[in-house]
Amino acid sequence: MPTLGLSGASPKVWFGGGGLVQAGAMVAYALCAFIVFILSFWYGTKDITKGDTILLIVALCSVFIWQGLDNPALAVVVATAIDLIGYLPTFRKSYYEPLSENILAWIGYAITPMLVVFSLYEYNVMTGTYATATAIINTILVVFLLVRRRQIKNA
Repeated sequence: MPTLGLSGASPKVWFGGGGLVQAGAMVAYALCAFIVFILSFWYGTKDITKGDTILLIVALCSVFIWQGLDNPALAVVVATAIDLIGYLPTFRKSYYEPLSENILAWIGYAITPMLVVFSLYEYNVMTGTYATATAIINTILVVFLLVRRRQIKNA
């Protein structure tokens, strides 16, 4: 199998058998998350709770655990768990301010990983875990936002 100039490693090592589409989607996710992080300093809410701070610390500590793992499949599971922890403050904020979230963006965030799952070359823990988890959690968030918006409208 040809290498990609990545320290002589085969594409299977870098993509886990998911292919370039999944790798590209993950890079795009990371870039979007970084952009949202930067924009949050100017446009984000300032109601950060002690719970939000604790979740951030847990996620940051988990990154060190993830980096130390020598098992790629377990590393994917831990990285996915770290990402899912990051949704908790979003759910809290969305409960109190459901209109502050762009629902079309969240629908896009739910559909994109679904498309990634359907485009995989191989289905295994390394390729399917993150995309499947983000598709599910984003779909749950969309439903949550719709329910909260209806509750506020009817109140």
